[in-house]
Amino acid sequence: DANSPAHPTGRGELRLQWGTCLAMSGRDPTEKFRAAADDYGRALELNPRSADAWMKRGTLNMNLAVWRERQGGDPREGYEAALADCTKATEFDPSSAAARRLRGTLLGNLAFRTVAEGGDASESFAAAEAEFGKGLAIDAAAPEGWLGRVDVRLRWADHVEGRGRAEEATKLRFSARDDLDALLGRTPERAEALAERARVRHALADWAGAAADLEAALAKNPALAGRLPVTGEEVASARQLAEKAGVGSE
Repeated sequence: DANSPAHPTGRGELRLQWGTCLAMSGRDPTEKFRAAADDYGRALELNPRSADAWMKRGTLNMNLAVWRERQGGDPREGYEAALADCTKATEFDPSSAAARRLRGTLLGNLAFRTVAEGGDASESFAAAEAEFGKGLAIDAAAPEGWLGRVDVRLRWADHVEGRGRAEEATKLRFSARDDLDALLGRTPERAEALAERARVRHALADWAGAAADLEAALAKNPALAGRLPVTGEEVASARQLAEKAGVGSE
């Protein structure tokens, strides 16, 4: 039925997936993404209260913004359009943890743009952190919620540390570690969470903990060896330098 929202939504989903595959292979996905945007626009004309269509168009706008940024363009307008779509999705479906997570990701991306432009992005990082928290309150079982908030907190920590707020940065890193502890308490087999916690522990000067997490992560998934956020050599080197300087591990 061409007048059913399901028809343009389904076609938009296919075009979104096609465009995403093109982008992943380094080919321009703009044509497919724009066609998908038309499909979602048609679906929203037929049913303006479709949280699913708003959410999918938000995902589309985010992917298009990411592609634009990779080509050296300014993605801010695209991220803001995606954020507006996801806000609509949460209005029509307040129980959507996925929409909250996407809002958190977009607010984090906008914060990082502000950082790149030399501004203070703390307010945007705080908003992103809050959105991930709302998503976790709805669905605490989703690993991407915990990992998304960890990413925001770590980027926020780097940001405030660069602006001379070291104590605030340390608190954020401890909060990120707590998130990873919570995630690993639920899913102890997640090697990427162990690797991420190793990075946090390294930043907190807990080198013994970082080394143990790296060892455990590689034991669970040897394929991580080439893409670790911090290596065993870096941990050992930092520990040796600190010991020479008389600085102890946490």
